[in-house]
Amino acid sequence: MSVANVTWTVVELIVFVSLLVYAIWKRAQRAQKQYPQSKPERKGQLNEDSKRTDVEVQAEIVRRVQLGSNVDLMDLPVTKLPQDVDYSSVESLALCMPTSDVDLSVLAGTQVNTLTLQGPPLRLTHLEVFRGMKALKTLDLLQCRTVVDDNNSVKGFVKAADLHTFAREAQESGQLSTLILPPNAAFVVGKITRVFPKPSVAVVCVSQQLAVGDDIYFERSNNTFEGASAHTWQSKQTHVERLSTDDHRDVQKVKPTPGLPASHLDNQIALKVTELGKVGDRAVWIGFSTGSQ
Repeated sequence: MSVANVTWTVVELIVFVSLLVYAIWKRAQRAQKQYPQSKPERKGQLNEDSKRTDVEVQAEIVRRVQLGSNVDLMDLPVTKLPQDVDYSSVESLALCMPTSDVDLSVLAGTQVNTLTLQGPPLRLTHLEVFRGMKALKTLDLLQCRTVVDDNNSVKGFVKAADLHTFAREAQESGQLSTLILPPNAAFVVGKITRVFPKPSVAVVCVSQQLAVGDDIYFERSNNTFEGASAHTWQSKQTHVERLSTDDHRDVQKVKPTPGLPASHLDNQIALKVTELGKVGDRAVWIGFSTGSQ
């Protein structure tokens, strides 16, 4: 190969590489114009307040508590509630807990009747605080993760069974009238043994206590074909307004009778439902509302 041919080949290679680099650069420019990098959005007051020192946040909490009966702290990074402030005038309190370690013990014995929480799972100590809030009527945990999974081995955190037990105690004592829960706090309380389509009535064999005022739904796991992952069907939610025994007596609550098999009539209850399931579907509890305030 002659020197001229080699030179021409090198020139062609340089031109090709230059054009390739230019094409990549232009493409990157177009992509940047079409999909510009978004800057972090300002989320109201939270971004401003997150820059405050803990002393400033505590001072702001005190100021808001002193201003009125309905206290909204959702926009503040509340790591703790001030101990040296009078909460006696607070009737409604809303706050976002950044961690599960937020101490709410200062609320025990207060006149707060509505508490709304957002954040991570609750600790068992939080349930003890709720028990001490004798004026509490509405507990809204819809935006709170609330519970950990049943197979979570970490001690001290609330599980669905703990929440159900707390709710039964609070409901029966007349403390709580409304408990609003997130989907992950749902708790299986029985299964359908019979259905009556025309009156839309389901007979449920209870494994846990079920009461008038409860909110429940039915669910089942379906495999669309062999080897496929299970799909969970879920009915519309039912607010339990009436519970009837096999001999047509109305009762306020029903719970499994110790020593009797699950299929025994004393462990079964009939209720009118929003959407019927099928025999074998699980009955799932997801909070309650008695309507009394």
